[in-house]
Amino acid sequence: MDGEYFGEKFSTENVIYHDISMSYNLNDALRVTGGMNNIFDKEPEEVLGGNDMGTVPEVYDVIGSRIFASVNYKF
Repeated sequence: MDGEYFGEKFSTENVIYHDISMSYNLNDALRVTGGMNNIFDKEPEEVLGGNDMGTVPEVYDVIGSRIFASVNYKF
């Protein structure tokens, strides 16, 4: 069934987030990992009809830049 949409159409600009991470195996059992998400702290687009943050968190990064680290050990 073909139909025609009569409502107002909205669009947003493209957005690219840059992340970086590195891992290092200290030995066969121990690995350390660290990195940063959204390294340029790109803010999300504001979207009409979004939630109370003014955007759509399922699509856009609403947290901003953040760092992370982990240690993995194999028994």
